[in-house]
Amino acid sequence: MATRDTYTKVHEDWKDKPNKTTPVWAEDLEHIEQGIKDAADKRALKEIYDDNAINFGRKVGTSSGSRSAAFGNQNTASGSRSTVTGYRNTAGGDDSLVEGGENIILGTYGHGEGYGNKNSARSYAIHMEGGSNIAEDGSYLHLEGYGNKATGGSYIHLEGANNEMLNSGTSSAHLEGQGNRSSGSYSHNEGGYNVLFGNYSHLEGYDNTEQEGASVNHIEGNYNKVLSGMYNHVGGNGNTANGTGLHVSGLNNKGVGQYQSVWGKYNEENENAVFIVGGGTSDSDRKNIHTIDRAGNGYFAGDVKNGAGVSLNSLKSAIDNLQTGGGVTAKVFDTKADLDTWLAVEGNAETLSVSQNIYIKETGTPDYWWDGTGLQILETDKIVIESMTYDEAMAILNATAEEVA
Repeated sequence: MATRDTYTKVHEDWKDKPNKTTPVWAEDLEHIEQGIKDAADKRALKEIYDDNAINFGRKVGTSSGSRSAAFGNQNTASGSRSTVTGYRNTAGGDDSLVEGGENIILGTYGHGEGYGNKNSARSYAIHMEGGSNIAEDGSYLHLEGYGNKATGGSYIHLEGANNEMLNSGTSSAHLEGQGNRSSGSYSHNEGGYNVLFGNYSHLEGYDNTEQEGASVNHIEGNYNKVLSGMYNHVGGNGNTANGTGLHVSGLNNKGVGQYQSVWGKYNEENENAVFIVGGGTSDSDRKNIHTIDRAGNGYFAGDVKNGAGVSLNSLKSAIDNLQTGGGVTAKVFDTKADLDTWLAVEGNAETLSVSQNIYIKETGTPDYWWDGTGLQILETDKIVIESMTYDEAMAILNATAEEVA
């Protein structure tokens, strides 16, 4: 005889003897006894007396928790007030909901959907969706995607594939992407195969690393590393920060010390600099093309030009010429006749520059300067300062300066 969850009376109204309208037959007694057995075996009175569970479907497994319900195929609901549906799912925790296939939710207030997700009895308020996610411990966790794992912690969100929260003491962290690992509280790790250990840190991109002991760092790009320290920002490709308050960007640059900014590529490490532009070509050819040291001094590997195009190198050359007697050199002749003879030679006059001085050694003969077309007498007054007082000498010098101005 098929089991039933409800019981149907044999007769609506039983009558005492000598009334014969409700005779007692063996079949009637068998029906009554079977109804009692069904009620005991199937606990069909659960909803009325609050001491049983209800099973639905075929090949139903076990639904033994107080006020629990199992739907579908081969599901188990042993937690109180739990509901299971789908195929071969288990709800071992109280007040849990499991759906999908072969999920195992043992923690209290858990929710599992998808396939092959698992959490332990130590967990609390876990939401898992997707496939093969694992929560070994923790509370208020959300895992979605595939192969994500949380060893503990609280207020954690993992999404994507094969991400892992490492530290059971982690709190308020977010991992998304693929293959990321994190143990820092209040951290955000996204992208692919990034490793984050510090608190209050943010990693994004691909294969970036924050070493243990570092915290409050921001890393983005590819293959970047923070080896130690905090308040660092590393972006670009293959850059490294080892210190505090460093900003390292570009290609394969290295920042060291404190509060330093590095740009360019393949720079040379310098703790005494606050700003570096690297200009190397490889790890074996590291160099800096621009540096500002902590005293405010600037260094350039190349030239510097102003808005008019005048370069420091050209100014230096001009100064060097002046210091060594370079530039326009004065001409010297023994006599005025020698000068005239030299000027008479074709092409010599064209070699003279405007304002170029021409000196004559001969006594009593004036000196000259070239105005571009001809000779002009170089007027010079001899100032006699012998036997003068200081005030008299200064008066003459000041007057001369005013004339020049």
